[in-house]
Order: sequence, then C-alpha cells, then structure tokens
Amino acid sequence: MLVHRRTDILLGVMPLARVLCSVVLPAPLMGLLLWEQAWWMRRKQLRAQMYAAAKARAEALGRPLVVIGDPKGGATHDDYGCGDLSIDLTGCPECLGPDGHPNGVEADICEPGSIPLDNDSAVVFVACVLEYVPDFDAALEEILRVAGGPENVFVVRVEPWTITSFAYPGARRTLSEDGLSVLTEIPQLTGG
Repeated sequence: MLVHRRTDILLGVMPLARVLCSVVLPAPLMGLLLWEQAWWMRRKQLRAQMYAAAKARAEALGRPLVVIGDPKGGATHDDYGCGDLSIDLTGCPECLGPDGHPNGVEADICEPGSIPLDNDSAVVFVACVLEYVPDFDAALEEILRVAGGPENVFVVRVEPWTITSFAYPGARRTLSEDGLSVLTEIPQLTGG
C-alpha cells in the first residue's frame, strides 16, 4: 500500500487516477495509469503551448483571438484562456474579455456566419471540438472564413487512444495531426 501512496503523489491532479491508486492495483494497471498520467500532463503542456502560439499570432497580426470550445470545461480546463471571444454550444459564462465584460458566445460553428466576425479578421484556437461536430466540413469552412487561412488556425485534437477520451465519448472522427483534415470517420456516430 505504501508504494501506491507514493505513486498517488506522483499522479498529482488526475482525480480518477488518485482514487484508483488508493487501492492495491495490479502492476500492469498501475503502469497504464502512470502512462496515462504522463500523457495527460504532456497534453496539458502542449495545449497551453498551442494557445500561447495562437495568442502571439493574434497579437502580432493585431487580430482578435477566437477560442472555440469552452475553456473552462473538460479534463484539461484552465490550460488556456478565453481569448477575445469564446464560442461554444453553451457559451462560456465564466469567460471575460479584455474589457471585463462577458465574451462567451453561444453558437453552433456548423452554421455559416455563426462566428460574429468579418471574413479574414481573426486568429482561431480550437480545442477538442472538431471531432464532435455533426458537419466537419461546415465547421471548418466557418473557422477558415474568419481566420482567412490555415496559418491562422490552431487546433488541439482529441487523442482517441487515451483513457481520458473515454470520459468524453461521442467523437465522430479522428483528425490529422494539424487538425484540419479527417483521418477516420466513426460510422456508428456519423450515420455511415
């Protein structure tokens, strides 16, 4: 049991792993949980770096930063900010713009014109959203409309091989590394 308590300290902030490690676990399962924790921490780091790159690009171009996907929800919440405008199906009530006013907008990015900005006017950061939308092509078209091109789009994708992804079922597809094209459609969820 002492070994598992030490492991619990290593696992840090991943609540599920902490709970599971409070009991005696077989070595292979413990190894899997340690791998997941290491990947989860790396994912948080990469997400924060991607957000920082998007924010720097927006500042360099003098454009607003649009964040698609509620930055205050999910397993890796608080790894990035709300940007100048936050778009989500449920909005983001906690997000405040630079002026201190709410900047969360409730919108479906699959709808043309749903992002309330002009064409080629923003930098867009998308976090684990495109795997779930019903119409990938429509969502990407709307994102590219406001971004003006892929160089102004920063996508964090879901890694379907992780345990964390099972906490958020319903992904309709897996994405390429840059997040701008579909690798695999999941037929049971896309109707294919």
